Amino acid sequence: MRHPLPGSARVAAALFCLAGARCLALPSMPLCVDPDQAATVFQRVAVPDLKALYLACVRESSERRLSTEEAAHCANAADVLKVRAFGGDFDAMIGWLRLNKPRPR
Repeated sequence: MRHPLPGSARVAAALFCLAGARCLALPSMPLCVDPDQAATVFQRVAVPDLKALYLACVRESSERRLSTEEAAHCANAADVLKVRAFGGDFDAMIGWLRLNKPRPR
């Protein structure tokens, strides 16, 4: 089975876990999160991987209520994605999301 997250997102997850951070319980993307470091790490994740991470957050949040830690992790990913992929343009990000929104499982 292919892992749902591409390379650099998995590397970011490994770095979080090695640092002893709390784990994010999204089944499709088992990431650990340290809220103080998340934005910094996301700055180094490739944009396609950041998009995949954000789409996984959207899918999970449409199927169940996220924990506070999960929601914070996804919000950090969204903030960095908005700036890096869409030049800070929220409307452009929403337009991209509408075209790429994952279907529920």
